[in-house]
Amino acid sequence: MLHDLGDKNSLEGLFINLVQNGYEYVETVSKTWKYSFKYQNEFGVLFVLLRNGGVDLKFYPKTDEFYLDSWTEKNNIYRFQCGMTKRMSFVSSTHSVVRRSAAIAKLHRNNKSILYIFDDSEKSLH
Repeated sequence: MLHDLGDKNSLEGLFINLVQNGYEYVETVSKTWKYSFKYQNEFGVLFVLLRNGGVDLKFYPKTDEFYLDSWTEKNNIYRFQCGMTKRMSFVSSTHSVVRRSAAIAKLHRNNKSILYIFDDSEKSLH
């Protein structure tokens, strides 16, 4: 459950929730995302990428053949080459996208496998 932070079902509420739950703020070379966060556990690395129109999740499982070459980092600025991506748009409901993103981030933070969430997603090779 999200912390009680006023408008917790907004993009800003998700931002605060991620920070409070140990996600590291990072920057990306892409201007698509307003805010980007990273959390690594025994299963892999999850990037939660907040954009004006929704939330993108990029997951890099440690068992993936691309894991070691999946992203580059220079001066704490990340560039993604591939990975599993789930894109959720605010078209239908900001509330449900924010709550779902927070729930997935919490599962990952609690060292639970989230690979099944990306089963219906295709691997992005760009």
